[in-house]
Amino acid sequence: MIPSKNQMPHSQSMIPFLTIILPTYNRAKLIKRSIDSILSQDFKDFELLIIDDGSTDHTPELLQEYEDERIKIFTKSNGGVSSARNLDLKHAKGEYITFIDSDDYILQGFFQDAWKLLRGGGDRCFDLWGEDIATNPDCRIILKSQT
Repeated sequence: MIPSKNQMPHSQSMIPFLTIILPTYNRAKLIKRSIDSILSQDFKDFELLIIDDGSTDHTPELLQEYEDERIKIFTKSNGGVSSARNLDLKHAKGEYITFIDSDDYILQGFFQDAWKLLRGGGDRCFDLWGEDIATNPDCRIILKSQT
C-alpha cells in the first residue's frame, strides 16, 4: 500500500529519502528556475547538494540567496561536471541519489512518483518528461512506451 501524501516522509528525518546532486558552472540565468522547481515539489524528504564548479558569473551570489535547511552548497575550482558530481557524492546522505543539471527543471510530482515506485512497488516508471516507461519488476528500463 502506498501512503497518502500526508503520510509521506518529510525533511526532518535523519536520513533523507533522496539526495539531489546539482552541479553548476556559470548558470546565473538558469539556476534559479532549476532550484525553484526542486524546492517547490510536494515531496519534501530530500537534501539538495549544489556544487559550484568555479563560476565566474553571479551564480555564487544567487545560491547564497536560498535559506532552506535542505540545501547544502559547496564550491570548488573549475574541474568539470564529473569532478563536481563526485565531490557531491562524497557528501550525499540520501537513501537514493539523483542528478539534475542546473539548466534543467522538473515538473511537480517527479520525486513523489519516484518515492511511490521505490517504496510502493509497481511496474511503471515515468521519465523526466512524464512519459510512461515500461519496466520489469526490478525497475530496469526495458522499453519506452509508444502511446
